Amino acid sequence: MLERIGYALVVALVAWLPFEFRAFPMASNLQWLFVCVAAVFLPTLYRKRKELLRERLVLAALLFVATQWVAAFVAPEFRNNAILGAVRVTAGFTLLCVTLCLRERKTVMRAWCLTATLAALYGILDYNGFGMPELFRMDEFYVGAVRRLSGSFEYPNTAAAFFAMSLPLVWGVPNHRWMRVSGSILLWIVIILTYSRGAMIAVLLMLGVWSIATKSRALLVLGGLCLASAVGFITFQPFLIRRFEDKPPGKVLAAEYQPTYNTLRRRPGEQNDIMVRIKNVGTATWITNENGPFTLTYRWYDPERLKWVPKSPTFLSIPAPLRPGESLDVHPSFLTPREPGLYLLTWDISQHGKNWFSGNGVWPGLVEVDVQPDGEILSSNRDLSRWYLHPISRLFVANNEATRMALWKAALEMARDHPVFGIGPDNFRLLYGESFRITRPDTKIRANSLYLELLSGSGLAGLVAFGIMVGAMRWSAAVAPIASGIFLIHGFVDAFLMTTPIYFGFWILLGLAQRDYDDSPPRNASAT
Repeated sequence: MLERIGYALVVALVAWLPFEFRAFPMASNLQWLFVCVAAVFLPTLYRKRKELLRERLVLAALLFVATQWVAAFVAPEFRNNAILGAVRVTAGFTLLCVTLCLRERKTVMRAWCLTATLAALYGILDYNGFGMPELFRMDEFYVGAVRRLSGSFEYPNTAAAFFAMSLPLVWGVPNHRWMRVSGSILLWIVIILTYSRGAMIAVLLMLGVWSIATKSRALLVLGGLCLASAVGFITFQPFLIRRFEDKPPGKVLAAEYQPTYNTLRRRPGEQNDIMVRIKNVGTATWITNENGPFTLTYRWYDPERLKWVPKSPTFLSIPAPLRPGESLDVHPSFLTPREPGLYLLTWDISQHGKNWFSGNGVWPGLVEVDVQPDGEILSSNRDLSRWYLHPISRLFVANNEATRMALWKAALEMARDHPVFGIGPDNFRLLYGESFRITRPDTKIRANSLYLELLSGSGLAGLVAFGIMVGAMRWSAAVAPIASGIFLIHGFVDAFLMTTPIYFGFWILLGLAQRDYDDSPPRNASAT
């Protein structure tokens, strides 16, 4: 009886993988389900402990778990957070052992296949305005003015990782060709709409490997269709190309400023007007909320003395709402300083003095102003690039976000300083700001690489142990190993080992890959 309850809980956990609710008491619905699974399976795991310890993968995974705990306890900072990271790895190991104890795994894989398809359908509905995003996330994410699909996930990249891992199951598990083809194409469309370059590349590479390993013409055709559709999508939606450029991730609140003139000559203490075109280049619509309306403010800086010129701020309200990609022309006035000299005039947006965009790494609008008591009034445009260099730029912009390459460099520097056991699991997101002199780093940003995240977090010990675990896995042309391979390839440019639905799924896939269940797809397109 207890075994049946446990099996039902595992199926329920798999079915809920793509539906983790944002607001849930103490822990998420997925984490509570895991607790139930672990509690019910505890007697079974104890009873089968000797059998499990004869598994090469289990021993290798135990080694990896041990390195994470050692790295957590010797972490130089944020030890409690590192211990929580080790707990997540231990939870994954528990799921691996639970999966290995299952007598029948076909239902688990069918549940995964079904829930992935339903999640993809929901993602399409949500993308077209028919979802309930408040259940799963707080913000929308964009490439330029184009929204990225998140569906029932908190972030688009998380959605892409799950659907990429799921595509081999949707192709290989169903018995009927129409279900395999339609489901796989649906998932691929959803992956494209997430604009995740890592997921797309990982899927295409593993489809190629899979078709060669199985000599499957059907897989070759599927890979060709996926590649052709991606090329076609790029043709009609060039924003996809931007995802293959090394740029910092999009900010929720960000703006571009375009003054009519960026170089002025004006007299001291005089009131002046200027036109500034403001464009919302963030991912959120500017809507008045509990923090107040969005307002435009100007500041003066003395670039020779490297100091801010004190002045009482004036706030010009921006008509709301202003959606991502939309622009607005405003005509603010400003008062020049009373002392002659060369000044920098900056235009910045806040919510009436709170949440300054420049304080979150957004460059303000910049105007060079020569204040002189005599001479002709002039307005022109010229190259102001010299003012964007340190140390002057630090006067008016803070907390610049880093590119993927810069994050990788920071991870390598952390590993250099702590080569054996790193800085602690999951601690990169709390410490990377020091490398960029960011005072308020976004703690949701990781190393953008599974392997560099492991190297920085648990050192060479953790990275080598993870490699040993992956090598101990039973590799074949079945769907579970192929899905695991997609996770590992995607891991070169993203890190999901601490993201609940993804790392739960990865450890379950490791267990599914160990058994002799023949879940490889048919070899030709006519098979059913």
